[in-house]
Amino acid sequence: MRFNSLITRFFIVTICAFTSTISLADVIRLNNGGEVRGKLEGGSTDQDQPLVIRTLSGAIIEIDRADADFVQRRSELVEQYVTRTRTLPETVEAHWQLAEWCRAHLLKSQRTEQLNALLDIDPDHEDARKLLRHVKHQGQWMPYAEMMADRGYVRHKNKWITTQELALIDRNAKQREAEIVWYPKVRLWLGWVLGSDQHRRNNGLENFQSLDEPNAIPALMKMMANHKTVAVRQLYVKILGNIPGEMAVEALLDRYLFDQHQAVWSEALAMLTPPQYEIAIPMLISALTNDTNSVIQRAATALGATGSEQAVPALIAALVTTHKFRVPVVQSQPISFGTSPSGQVGMLNPRQANATASADLMALARLGQLPFGAQVVPFNNTPKNVKMVTVKVDIKNASVLSALESITDKNFGFYESDWHLWWSVYKS
Repeated sequence: MRFNSLITRFFIVTICAFTSTISLADVIRLNNGGEVRGKLEGGSTDQDQPLVIRTLSGAIIEIDRADADFVQRRSELVEQYVTRTRTLPETVEAHWQLAEWCRAHLLKSQRTEQLNALLDIDPDHEDARKLLRHVKHQGQWMPYAEMMADRGYVRHKNKWITTQELALIDRNAKQREAEIVWYPKVRLWLGWVLGSDQHRRNNGLENFQSLDEPNAIPALMKMMANHKTVAVRQLYVKILGNIPGEMAVEALLDRYLFDQHQAVWSEALAMLTPPQYEIAIPMLISALTNDTNSVIQRAATALGATGSEQAVPALIAALVTTHKFRVPVVQSQPISFGTSPSGQVGMLNPRQANATASADLMALARLGQLPFGAQVVPFNNTPKNVKMVTVKVDIKNASVLSALESITDKNFGFYESDWHLWWSVYKS
């Protein structure tokens, strides 16, 4: 049954008076200030149709949407809460009891509302303050979030961090976005360079050779730094030589210190320029403590080229370094070191020639630094009766000594104590 607007308003006022004490779920607030409480029917979701609500008595009322200020759907528990608040005494005990009722029925926002109403009566109610996560800061109660904000913290992904940290996170996020756009470009250009189409190969090379954007380095590093093709790694270090900034220096030093092919690491060293030495020197000094002797030797060579006295103490400490080799050893035979055709370092047959011995171990042999009785010979017929042992070898690093001579114009050999004594006098 559909009422006209005037009759509807009259009927609504009557129903409101009747239902003011009952617990129903949904509410329609009218433009004239009245409200109807009951259960909205499913058809009420159609914006072109009037609102339909069923009251406790079972009566169905249709209300023009133009007469409704707002419509609120809520659970019966919420309706019970609203009913309780209408007759709630303004006492601490009453608000506390209703807050506990809300806690038992999982009405979080309503519980907070009652705790705040309680604090209006008793601002120092400690239990209510704790439940609201309030803390005393500089003698005053305040929400924990407000206290953290006062101390310079902000909320980020459920963690409190400083505004400086947030600024760094935002900057890193923007940086990452700027870097991501280069991945498809580098992948495309590299595909052209490695393809058979000469025109595209030339275009790819031109694009790489003109590249000077630091944000492209992560993409370049991922796709080219450890590429199996030596020519690609050479192209990579040449590209880095055209890019300014600390990230390019780090990437160049990575290839210089750790690439296995001399053409690549030599090219990487050539790309380092004097203006970049200030960035490179601390990284090279750190490399002097690397476990791999070839890395130490390369770092020393580069430091010698810089001529920086900053590196002298670290170079003195790296004059003689101890390295471990895991090698197979034949029972009751002298230890012999060398490499197999696959590059494996190990115990070798003492009757073989030393044509394929590793560069590091050959250098030790020439300098007389291997343990007494050790030989450097190639793998061919490795004896079967062997066991793996760890061998420690003290290596006198010729490249380190050469760097020290170049920087200081002094030569005290591999005697660290003499170097330390001279350096302490020189710096005093």
